[in-house]
Amino acid sequence: MRPITLALIGLGGAAEQLHLPALLQVPYTRLVGAADIRPERLRWAAERGIALPRHLFDDPVRLLRATRPEVVILATPPETHAELCCLALEAGCHVFCEKPLAPTLAECDAILAAAAAHGRWVAVNNQYRHFTFYRHARRLLDSGAFGRPHLLQLWQQMPSPGTGFPPWKERLQRLILYEFGTHAFDLIAYLLGGPLGPARGGEAHPSALATRILGPADAPDLTSITRLDFPHEVVATMVLNWRSHAPQRYLEIRLDCEQASLRFSLGGVARLRLGWSSERRRPTLEWSLVRGGEARVERAGRSQVLAQERSVGWVRAVARALEQFLAAVQAGREPEGSARHARELLRTALATYESAEHGGALIPIARPH
Repeated sequence: MRPITLALIGLGGAAEQLHLPALLQVPYTRLVGAADIRPERLRWAAERGIALPRHLFDDPVRLLRATRPEVVILATPPETHAELCCLALEAGCHVFCEKPLAPTLAECDAILAAAAAHGRWVAVNNQYRHFTFYRHARRLLDSGAFGRPHLLQLWQQMPSPGTGFPPWKERLQRLILYEFGTHAFDLIAYLLGGPLGPARGGEAHPSALATRILGPADAPDLTSITRLDFPHEVVATMVLNWRSHAPQRYLEIRLDCEQASLRFSLGGVARLRLGWSSERRRPTLEWSLVRGGEARVERAGRSQVLAQERSVGWVRAVARALEQFLAAVQAGREPEGSARHARELLRTALATYESAEHGGALIPIARPH
């Protein structure tokens, strides 16, 4: 990879915790400047040597004119994405954007049109699919090792978030299905999108869905139950529960295929389970101890580890996503997690709210745009 110049717009939590540390793991990149409208974040960046003071700007237009980067990392709240994406594209930059791509499909379409007009790529940082245990399982799914998938179950159980959100997130009336759900929908699409999945290659997108949101109608959604119907008789269910009193489970997935079941755990696993296998007619012992996550295969009464991420790897996953994006940009091909795919994730998230507003009705989803 030849050296690539990047600029960063937004110096908040996503930049501090994810993008700046990830850049340190991608050695052929050079950060040429950053921008934020908040003076305190510019002072923070200057004090930590993120960039020279003359390369820190309170205006993204001035940043782009002064530094002329090849790629812009956009780490600002979603309501700013459409304007800033189009600004960067018009300046001749490719864009690596935080999720979700934009609040509305019309804004997504404006971004796609600008990218096409200027011959540039936009991708969204759906970094979860870049954990090694998901990638390893996807390769095995692609090989046909487990047969065709037919049922995917995803669930998350978390305590109430309280007031720990940044201000832009605290203002959201549509919360977990919009702000977090796009990560979950992307993982579902990724695991079901192989040659044997409902998409028969590429990314899998539902043909219909039904959602119930539990809790007061005038409060942000914290608990939701969604059914997603895919082509070829494949179904996924998703339970996101941010009002649980049970031990926290950050993200669990079970994928049942013709020849085996897969179990994915993200967010730390400490498990010691003594059970009984009716198939083998003997006791079974299953144990795991990892801070990151793991994938297991289960069949014939046996449970075997496929791959593990032994430590929490959020930054590594972002670095892998960025590397994949930069490699695609240099090769002139559509990147994984492109804006076109991100639009479909948003379309799915918005459809869940439409279904909930109609009492959990099954909502057909048109073919991808």
